[in-house]
Amino acid sequence: TGRGSITQRAVVEIDEDAKGRTILVITELPYNITTQSLIESIEKAAKANKLKIASINDYTAEKVEVPVLQICVLKA
Repeated sequence: TGRGSITQRAVVEIDEDAKGRTILVITELPYNITTQSLIESIEKAAKANKLKIASINDYTAEKVEVPVLQICVLKA
């Protein structure tokens, strides 16, 4: 009857940089999610010590072929 729900997720690729740090590359976001709200959510989790991040790079103003968002996660 059209009253169900659908769970949407971002498309994420996991990579590693030259220093051995894990890089999460987000290439697609779900409908109605902005990169700014996603960055704020990640920063909030980092402040609550749920994540250890080194950097967040937002590439939304760049060409379409590049990742939307790149997050460098520090290993514990």
